[in-house]
Order: sequence, then C-alpha cells, then structure tokens
Amino acid sequence: MSIEKISPAIINMYNEGWLNEVHVNEWTVLERAKLFDQKPNNVYKTLESLLLLKSVTLIDYSTLFGDDSFSNVTALVNKGARPLSEKLFQKALSSVTTSIKNIIKTQTLRKSSVVVSIDTTDDNFNFKVTEQADTSLNEQYGLTDHELIEVKQLLKAFHLHDEKSLSESLAEFLYLGDDSTDCKNETKKTIRVGALCIYPAFVSVVADSLRAKKLLVSSKSTEGSNNSSNGIPIASVAAAFPSGLYPLESKISEINFATRNGATEIDIVISRYLVLQHRWTELFEEIKALKEACGSAKMKTILAVGECGSLENVYKASMVAMMAGTDYIKTSTGKEAVNATFTSGLVMCRAIKNFYIKTGKKIGFKPAGGIRTAEDSLKWINLVITELGADWLSLFRIGASGVLKSIEQRLHHINP
Repeated sequence: MSIEKISPAIINMYNEGWLNEVHVNEWTVLERAKLFDQKPNNVYKTLESLLLLKSVTLIDYSTLFGDDSFSNVTALVNKGARPLSEKLFQKALSSVTTSIKNIIKTQTLRKSSVVVSIDTTDDNFNFKVTEQADTSLNEQYGLTDHELIEVKQLLKAFHLHDEKSLSESLAEFLYLGDDSTDCKNETKKTIRVGALCIYPAFVSVVADSLRAKKLLVSSKSTEGSNNSSNGIPIASVAAAFPSGLYPLESKISEINFATRNGATEIDIVISRYLVLQHRWTELFEEIKALKEACGSAKMKTILAVGECGSLENVYKASMVAMMAGTDYIKTSTGKEAVNATFTSGLVMCRAIKNFYIKTGKKIGFKPAGGIRTAEDSLKWINLVITELGADWLSLFRIGASGVLKSIEQRLHHINP
C-alpha cells in the first residue's frame, strides 16, 4: 500500500477536498457488508479459542446506566481485572498453544513441480495456491489447502508463527499481565479487558479501585497501543453523552473533570445536527477543541451512525473526526435505535484506510451497541482484518459488555 508523503502539520487541518471527492454507493456497501454478517468460516473456527481470548482484551467493559452506583462500578472493576476464571483461562490458553504448535509443525509443504505464492503484504490475505499442502492437518481441522495456508498466514500476521518464542508472543498478543493473587503468591499471567468505561462521576471510584489492585495506568503508558499488560485503562464517556446537545464549554468541562480524576481515555459524542446540516467546518472545530481538552488521554469520537442520515454522512463525519485529531472513531453510544452495523462499520473502516493512505496515520476503530454474542465478536474481528489488516487489531476495541458472558460460555463449550 503506497502512502502519500504529507506533512504532519496537515493531518490536524480541515481539508474539504477529502470530503468532496467521495461518493458512497449504498447498494455496493450493503452487498459487501453481507459477507461479514455470516457464520465464521473454517479459518476462524480453527483459531476460535485464540480469537475469543483476543476478543476479551478488546472489550471496553462498561456500565452506563442512570442507576449506576459505587457497588456495581466496583463489581465492574473486579470483573474487568479477571474476566475469565483462572481454570477456564488456563485451559483455553493451553488448548490455543497446542493448536498453534501443531499448525507450525506442518508449515513445510510437499515438494512438487509447482510453487505456492503468498503475498505477505496484502491486508486482504489474497493467496495464489499452486501446490498441494501436507494433508494431515487439513484432515484434523477439516481445512482445504487454501484455508490451511490462510490459517498459517494469519498466525504469521499475529506474530505467532515461531514455536520457540510462542509463549512470549502469545503474552504480547493477548496483553497478558502478572497476577499474584493466588494463595501461593506465585506470579502467573492473566488476561484483562481492554478498558473500563463509566460516567465521569465514577472515574475516581474506578481509579481508586485499580490503584488498590496495582492496575492503575497513566495515559502515557498506553500511548501507541491498544492496551497495557501492566494495568487497565479508564475510559470515561463525556461531552454530553449520549445526546451531544450541550454547549461546548460544558463538554470541555466534563472532559477536564474526567481526566483530572484519572481517565486515560475519553469517549466523546458529536453534535449530530452538524452532520445532518453538513456543517463540516463547525464539526471539525468542535472535535478539535474536545481533543485539545483531552490532553494526553486518548479520544474516541462517537458518530452515532444511526442518527447521521446516510452512509455518505457517516464517511464524511469519520473523515472530519480523523482530520480533527481523534485517536479512534466509534459507531454508536449504544443508546440509539440503530447502533453498530456492518454497513456503517465497513464505511468507517474504508474512511480509516483512506485517511491512512493520505497521511500515514493509523486511527483506531470501535463498534458499539448490538454486539451480543461470541460469534458477533469474531465477525467484527474478521471485518477489521479483511478491511484494514491484522495489525489494526492493536487499534480495535469492542463496545459490548454483554458479549463477555457469551465468550465465557463458548470457551467452556469448546474447551470442556
């Protein structure tokens, strides 16, 4: 993928030309989106336990209700710090390790008069297969030769293709942190959620609880990454969540309150009327001001796609938010009638990709609302890998607290 050389100073400037050059063919988007709203294929089934564990680390685990209290926020922290029981986690991790080792050991293909060509630079994992693979693993997992090669390519993209360093690579891929809470005081690795998301009023409660667990992280410690193995980021909604219909000064005040009390990430929500009226310059200035208020905290910009009017508006709002300096674009608050859909997600990912091509800057993506099952999480991971590449999983979050229970149940089922 070629990257245009653009000065960093231009990245956070409004460029109306980038908005005028786009036209979204909604029928084409709808047809393309159908490909992602299907049951996971054999490739993803083969790596299901690995990707479900990864999904846990991508969850922005939240409680965002009017009756939130100290007790349920504290319970949120406890669950986020240990989202899976130790027994289930260790069993799933052991199964994943064994499975990957088996795949690695069968990487050598049988010799023949033709060659296999794999394009390692292709984000969409396009392969040219002209040689038959060793069929032993194909039979074990029910894979075709093409699927087997794609599994190996995914593991390579995840940096999980070297058996000697597999343990360390898995710990890095899953952001595993130290857990010394067992009675023997032995240091073990454990898995954690991507972040804890609450209203500003409870940021200090979460910060105090994480500090007591030695899991409190600063904004700088997660800079440039999706998570930190040393702790759990605190994400606070702000800027008139969920409506966005408050004065800018009030929105900035909310952000300042949240960051002052320990928030390392801020999920802001835009003024949808600016999108519906195509007042893109004003939207840019608003988001830019909110980003400046965030300081060193990462900012996720919620578009509320179900209230943007059209997919073209979703694309343009995405591009404006990225031009204004947001770190992530997010589909929804979870409070709208229509939340995360594969059509809006596809358009947003294409906007992210185009912005990267123009600037060389990677922006994160977070679907939220309506994601309820373990299968849903795999579908969204597939969309991100297919449209943006496996490396973008480090900049991917899922706003779906309810999905954690489904992931637990599925891991129990496939790791009895």
